[in-house]
Amino acid sequence: MLTGGGVLPQRNLYWEHEGNAAIRQGDMKLVREGLRGKWELFDLSADRTEQHDLSSTQVGLAADLKSQWRQWATASNVLPKPQPKKKASGKKTKAK
Repeated sequence: MLTGGGVLPQRNLYWEHEGNAAIRQGDMKLVREGLRGKWELFDLSADRTEQHDLSSTQVGLAADLKSQWRQWATASNVLPKPQPKKKASGKKTKAK
């Protein structure tokens, strides 16, 4: 691969960070900002700055990518989202 003799198999890329999520399949990228954000679809070959959301015109592709992201998130323990940790009581004890 490093010398240019191999072929890298195409694969999807998935990520999630603090509720933001995305999947990239080839030049198509489906992204969501925040846990309750709307999924948006972009064709990076024609729109690399992600300005033109295609999710309303390519509904089937957007739904398929969203489904693939959810499958990955479940298999990777991203979903279900963990519950917040309970805070300590806040009482401090003095050392003797």
